[in-house]
Amino acid sequence: MNVVVRELTPRGAGAISVVELAGSGALALARELAGRPITIGAPVLARLRLDREELDEVLVCAQADDAVELHMHGSAPLVRELLARLSGLAGVRVAHTALAGSLEERALELLPPAASAAGARILLDQARGALRAELERLPELEPDARRARIELLLRRARSARFAIEPARVVLAGPANAGKSTLFNALLGHERAITSASAGTTRDVLVEPARFGPWPVILCDTAGLRTLEEKEDPHGVEAAGQSRARTSTRAADLVFWLAAPGRAMDPPDELAARSVRLGTHADLGGAAEPAVSALHDPAGARAVVERCFREALDLPADPWSPEAGVPCFEALAAELEALRAVEAGSQVRARLAPWLSVCAG
Repeated sequence: MNVVVRELTPRGAGAISVVELAGSGALALARELAGRPITIGAPVLARLRLDREELDEVLVCAQADDAVELHMHGSAPLVRELLARLSGLAGVRVAHTALAGSLEERALELLPPAASAAGARILLDQARGALRAELERLPELEPDARRARIELLLRRARSARFAIEPARVVLAGPANAGKSTLFNALLGHERAITSASAGTTRDVLVEPARFGPWPVILCDTAGLRTLEEKEDPHGVEAAGQSRARTSTRAADLVFWLAAPGRAMDPPDELAARSVRLGTHADLGGAAEPAVSALHDPAGARAVVERCFREALDLPADPWSPEAGVPCFEALAAELEALRAVEAGSQVRARLAPWLSVCAG
């Protein structure tokens, strides 16, 4: 018997984990594990036993004498236990799609929670070796070419972050600026109650949304009062405004809304992370860029998506096929430092810990 055992699904928790038995004797091993006949082309539900101990109930799918899949419950400890026990059998070798700590495995670990299809495609490219190829090439480049390549990799990393994890985008501004109407338009359904009365929104409403291919967490907040306006005597609106300020401080980007005649400057701490956006554009007199979410929701979405990409310096499409992307903060920080390194030998030594574990 000469059987290679390999986990086909990404590591981690999930509904199903698939383990492959491949090579001479794979079907015989599957029959031994299942304790019952296994026919090629006919999936069989069986109780998997090793050392007289039942490990799991699995679906055994035999494709040929030398190719069998075990579809198990998606428990990482359970899969590790199976692989460990199989590795102790004569004629059985456990091979991993990526060894612990490798670039490829780290990318696979980020794959299940990826927030967009583009983010998943980026991570799959890295799991197939795209990032490794980029890093191996860097020490061979001339210093100027290397710095340019590192800048490209860092730009890709900044973009990929918002494809893998959604940006937190907050709609903020004075009361009655049209935040909730725009919030509904961006979501494509009526989530927030809207009214001509100031102070209708009292809490922070949070919903997942998409700006084109980019995933976002969209937040609608209570309107902030100007200095001339009276505070809510019951304190409810004041509590909502406090939560609004907390939400904006945690945002990746704030759209600061202002309707004609209700201009209000954003707090100084938001200046670098905010985009001023005029509302009620149909009434005239709104600042540019401006939207009319009530009368032209599609146009409002287009303006917001464009401003979002411009503010965060994002491309129209997050994914470039087979492009190497440093998706890990520690590696991105290392590349930032390597911009100042001239000698290729030093670059190679600094990258060695990232390249020392190879996919196999």
